[in-house]
Amino acid sequence: MNRITNKDCVIKVMHLQAGAPIEQLRQEVDIMRMLDHPHVVRIFQCYEEPGTMHVAMEMVKGKDLMEVLQDAYKGTAFSNQAVAAAEFLNEVWIARVIRQ
Repeated sequence: MNRITNKDCVIKVMHLQAGAPIEQLRQEVDIMRMLDHPHVVRIFQCYEEPGTMHVAMEMVKGKDLMEVLQDAYKGTAFSNQAVAAAEFLNEVWIARVIRQ
């Protein structure tokens, strides 16, 4: 529970590899903390330990991106393409985080 907003929050734990550009991650978190938009997950705080970054963020209930796309394009000619695109974007994002 976030003590300031009294809303449920989650802690995302990122295990960082040696050589990860910590400063770039810090900058991204700082930028995300400034955003306040109904379609963007709020980040409340970031905590660091050696090799690990903990990000306290707004809890979002519902489906993940893959489920939304599957539901939206189910039974259409685009269903396989939409899922493939989401998987590709997820892989690119994961690769970027791991590189960071």
